[in-house]
Amino acid sequence: FNTEKLFPNPANQIITVPKNYFNDNFISLNVIDLNGKEWFKMQNKDLLNNNQDFAIDINNYPKGSYIVQFFYTTNIQTLKFIKE
Repeated sequence: FNTEKLFPNPANQIITVPKNYFNDNFISLNVIDLNGKEWFKMQNKDLLNNNQDFAIDINNYPKGSYIVQFFYTTNIQTLKFIKE
């Protein structure tokens, strides 16, 4: 499991996912709220071949807590962030 954090957290406009989350086993990433509503989904890791951190625009998300789910071939990892 990766131990790096999303940043900034809490956030207002952009949440950044460190590039280390996108390894060879990466399948997809989802952002959901605590009610299970999906706010963002990315399935194509080819978008990440630039080996850089990945920014998600959360400017239009309501204030509250969110979960980022990372789906890998062998496991799932989740991180939380707060939208201010």
